[in-house]
Amino acid sequence: MLNLGIPALISKDTLCYFLCMNRRTLIKFGTWHGVTLGFSFPLMGLADTSIKANPNSLIQALIEIGSPPSTALARRLEQHLQSSNSYDLHLRNGSLGPADVEMLASGLESAHLDENLSLHSFSLSFNPEIGLVGTQAILRALPHHVIEIGLVGCNLGDQSVPALISFFKKSTRLKMVCIEDNQFSRSSKVDMKNALSHLPGCVFIA
Repeated sequence: MLNLGIPALISKDTLCYFLCMNRRTLIKFGTWHGVTLGFSFPLMGLADTSIKANPNSLIQALIEIGSPPSTALARRLEQHLQSSNSYDLHLRNGSLGPADVEMLASGLESAHLDENLSLHSFSLSFNPEIGLVGTQAILRALPHHVIEIGLVGCNLGDQSVPALISFFKKSTRLKMVCIEDNQFSRSSKVDMKNALSHLPGCVFIA
């Protein structure tokens, strides 16, 4: 019996319908001779209520970071996204640390559950304190359709290369990658460039 955190005791001959919050499935529960029964069937045309796309989560994350550049960007995005679903996110030289980038990543991930939202250009260049954890978090959160990415002068080294390669391989529209002025070895640069081989028009600067 699937346990969904629903009370086990259901009155005899009563049928209760529960929406499983993590699936587009309607779970039908009932009792027959005191035995709880359950089965499921696809629920067509009903939105999954467990995860809600929220572009405002990105704006809120920028506000909570609290730096002058992030606050200014939040104001611009709030106005811009009222009339467009495509945007750029540039926080160059924003004095960001790992916690800030993780907050930003969370906001991005939530915002891009809305598949109509499109991030064109993304840059965290000249934020040398974002660290490995911050870099990994933001690369996990970035949508695969982003066209330009900049992480220039972020004090990144070879430890961050696996996360970068993973992101590059999943990318579908990248045309520009700028990650120069970091601490990558020559072999890591070659590996990253090779990870973009499925995007022959992509310019890679490292």
